[in-house]
Amino acid sequence: IDSAIPFGLIFNEVISNYIVHVHKENANFSFQISVSKSDKEIEIRYNDNGPGIPEEVLNGKKENLGLELIETLAEQIDAKIDLKNNHGASCIINFPEL
Repeated sequence: IDSAIPFGLIFNEVISNYIVHVHKENANFSFQISVSKSDKEIEIRYNDNGPGIPEEVLNGKKENLGLELIETLAEQIDAKIDLKNNHGASCIINFPEL
């Protein structure tokens, strides 16, 4: 429960961000989400083929409520977040299994 609730909220926020920022602009965009588990860690990978994350957001110069929520929830489960642009937006979240 301690990691399941933040994990579910992160997952929901990632999909919501896709719908708000990518899908409504062009119905041909797509996204992929994968969840994997190793011995001690869980990983969420998100990729889309949209316009990517604005550079000012990646550099922390522009506030983004969705990303702030993801970062806050990630802190609750000691997660590491890697955001970048790779032919669209890419987000990798790793957190320890409790």
